[in-house]
Amino acid sequence: MEILVVENEKNQRRLLSVLLSGRMLRLAKAPVVREAGSIEEAKAILAISRPDLILLDWQLDDGTGADLIDWIREQAGDPPPVLVLTACAQAAEIAQISSTLQALRGKIVLKPFEPRDLVPGIVALLGAVSVNPAS
Repeated sequence: MEILVVENEKNQRRLLSVLLSGRMLRLAKAPVVREAGSIEEAKAILAISRPDLILLDWQLDDGTGADLIDWIREQAGDPPPVLVLTACAQAAEIAQISSTLQALRGKIVLKPFEPRDLVPGIVALLGAVSVNPAS
């Protein structure tokens, strides 16, 4: 299993990678977690690899999650599921994110969040994932 974390905040990106590498999810095999700090870095990774899940910060330095999702749709016939992370709880932005995710398998998690807040979205998007109760 491969997960791509797209987050412009380096500390947040690193924390998500560590959590997803096995401490938060109990999988038969620890997932490969790749990191991107921008849309351009994510595109470079996606050009050579197809993750099973993308954790995507909505507000990035070089655009929004919608920009990357649009690019993914153009490149891949069947895009991977996307878990969008956003700090904005305004109804208009949530509606925009929901609209963008409508054609994809996608979920939204509001920031700030606890690591356990990610698990239901990941489980829903990936299916048969068991949760590490110690997390």
